[in-house]
Amino acid sequence: MDAFAAIAERRIREALEAGAFKDLPGAGRPLDFSRDRRVPRELRAVYRVLENAGVPAPGSGAAPRGAQLAGVASDHQGRGSAEGEGA
Repeated sequence: MDAFAAIAERRIREALEAGAFKDLPGAGRPLDFSRDRRVPRELRAVYRVLENAGVPAPGSGAAPRGAQLAGVASDHQGRGSAEGEGA
């Protein structure tokens, strides 16, 4: 086990012992993957984590949040310099 995995395992164990995972919503019930039928079984949990983090699904055509923010920033910079030239 590499150092990163050992640290992760230790922190998970400490959180379990501290009760950090008690009384979570849906505890003891299986996850509902019915809407993910086209996603291979081994990738379903990964897709769910990414979805919960706001990352759009591959092939959805939606830009990731970071790309959206970068576009807004570049639009703002373009307008700011154009406004400054006329003053």
